[in-house]
Amino acid sequence: MTDPVVQPAPADAAQMSAEDMFLTTILDQEPEEDAAQPETPEAERQAAPPPERPLEDSEEGGRQPTRPGTWRESPLVHSQDVVTVCFLHVGAYHHYEPKFVASVRSVMPEAKIVQFSDETSPEIPGVHEVRRQVIKTPLWVHRWQAYSEVEGEIVCLDTDVIVRKDLSRVFALDFDVALTRRDKPLLDPNGTDITQAMPFNGGVVLSRSRKWMRKLAETCAELTSLNQKWYTDQMAMTVCARTQPETVLHLPCELYNFTPDRQDSDTSHAWVVHYKGKRKEWMLAGGAKT
Repeated sequence: MTDPVVQPAPADAAQMSAEDMFLTTILDQEPEEDAAQPETPEAERQAAPPPERPLEDSEEGGRQPTRPGTWRESPLVHSQDVVTVCFLHVGAYHHYEPKFVASVRSVMPEAKIVQFSDETSPEIPGVHEVRRQVIKTPLWVHRWQAYSEVEGEIVCLDTDVIVRKDLSRVFALDFDVALTRRDKPLLDPNGTDITQAMPFNGGVVLSRSRKWMRKLAETCAELTSLNQKWYTDQMAMTVCARTQPETVLHLPCELYNFTPDRQDSDTSHAWVVHYKGKRKEWMLAGGAKT
């Protein structure tokens, strides 16, 4: 299979946003029947382990998409490996990062927490290891390159999340990579829904495949010239999920990467609560309602 290539931009590209250009590229690559039958939030919930009962009791938990429009029945598998929780942090920390690490230690006591960083940034209290490197690429490329060097089962997280349930349980399912899929519209500055271009949020990613992670980093680098923004990696996830042969499990953001609308939002159902953007203030203030 050839690598995904961003096609030449149309003649009127100057009037198109970077997101529109990328969306055009993705739609050109995707089968018509796939575009006509998008996955529903209900289908995503069937693909994900339920939040309040053991994975072994899930009737649909072993069924996940392998490629667009196809499904594979997968048996439950049980890992004996220690799960590594990875995150990238560069620069001074702002007090919410230790809360993030503490939440991981609380609900995933067996996990190894690894901070990836540059040569001078401080160690976040509570981590088990700091891996320092000279950073020569944009951070959204570097972090996936760094994560791809980790052996075994890994959980890649943003630092503005609170982990409320043990994510290592998800590895009881048979998959190569698990991505959290948006279940709400994502609007660009013009108010256009670009969820189809970026259906996945990169704040929570689980992986067993170093090969897929390396390909993600490579695709991020390829797309950087198109749109030098942090969410370039979320565009790259779409490309890799649709073009690479590895099994990709879709987990609903509502459960595994939940972003509250208000500080008093009920988060009791969520495995991970994501306080992105200005919501970090809520995280520092004690978070949303649990």
